[in-house]
Amino acid sequence: MRKKSIFAVQILETFFMDPFQIYSIPIRGLNTGLHHYDFEIGEDFFRLFEASPIREGGFHVAMDLDKQQDLSTVLFNIKGWMRDSCDRCLADIRLPITSSYSAILKKGEGDDIDPDLIVISEEAHEWNVAHLIYDYICLSIPFRKTIDCKKLSPSPCDQEILKKIQNYGPSEDNSVWDVLKDF
Repeated sequence: MRKKSIFAVQILETFFMDPFQIYSIPIRGLNTGLHHYDFEIGEDFFRLFEASPIREGGFHVAMDLDKQQDLSTVLFNIKGWMRDSCDRCLADIRLPITSSYSAILKKGEGDDIDPDLIVISEEAHEWNVAHLIYDYICLSIPFRKTIDCKKLSPSPCDQEILKKIQNYGPSEDNSVWDVLKDF
């Protein structure tokens, strides 16, 4: 009898200790129509993913699920910031991020090659959106990480580095490239 109760406690701990459980949306039994969900994403969320490009940041994710009989549409609105270094001056900056993504949710079997189509099992009771939120936030990171530091007071950018960059230009002595002109 003692072993069964320990096993039951382990199952309950696993269920309640699952950090992604709060990102599960009940699918079975959900009425048709529009449903709204809000998620606050912070550093603890990104620590759950190995090699996450975001170490510090805060995001608000608003998800609208328009449930229909066969196909449902999902809209993710992401707004927040992440801490990173500026690509221009290497200063520590708070990079604002805003984006929107949409997808179609379909119950069925198999995978589809369309990245905007998400197929979940007919027997699924819930849909966990944690990995999808993570992917969408990572996709929202701009390729070039810079901010308009002239509009901020005080400016986080390293003004010395910015002055050196402005003074630096292409040199007139391009002897390596002059050889190619003869070809």
